[in-house]
Parts: sequence; structure tokens; C-alpha cells
Amino acid sequence: MLIRVGCEFCYESAWATPAVMQVEPRADGDFRILHEEWQLTPSLELRAYRDMYGNTCRRMVIPAGEQVISYDATVQVSGLADDVAPDAVQLQFTDDGSRCVRGGSGGVSRFRAPGGDILPCA
Repeated sequence: MLIRVGCEFCYESAWATPAVMQVEPRADGDFRILHEEWQLTPSLELRAYRDMYGNTCRRMVIPAGEQVISYDATVQVSGLADDVAPDAVQLQFTDDGSRCVRGGSGGVSRFRAPGGDILPCA
């Protein structure tokens, strides 16, 4: 079975901001990545490394101004159901429409809505 995974982040900053992103599937999963692509507007240097848990991380310095970072991949999976963990905790999700993530240092990220509109953080 083939699935498509990806995301798009839209940033706006008054100054250059060091960042680390973790958006790619783990390299040790039971699947194959058939195609993957990064789109960086404007162009941006990414440096990859694996963290202590085996996740692929991308380090970058986002320049002042607007930056769009997109990841897209086609992944081949078995199609079988994952093992069930009956003791797993179900977290409640609420959508207030803002789609904002507030960083610990007071920074704010804005995300592009499915229709393409930039959603402001209130």
C-alpha cells in the first residue's frame, strides 16, 4: 500500500532563527520511502543528523523575513494494522481554529490552512 505524507510550515521572523525540525519517517520503520522532497522558499541550507532515539533531525537557520518549508514523501507500507496497546492514553484534541504553536521562548509559528490561507496567531 502506498501513502503520501508531508507538511508545510510558514514562518515569519524579524531576525534569523536557529531551528531543528523532525518531520521525516524514522529510517528503521517497517516501510520503504519511495520518494521524498524538500521545498524551501527561499532556498535554505539543511543539515541532517540522527538524535539519540534514531529520529532524523534537520538543523537550519531560518533567515529574517518569510520562509516556507515543505516536506513531501511517498511511502510503501504493508497495509497491516499496527499492534494495539490497550493501556495507551488517549489525548483529547480541540481545534480552536488558530493552528498556532507557541514556543517556550515566546516565539510563535503560523501554519498554512488546507485552503492555502495563512492563519494568524491571536
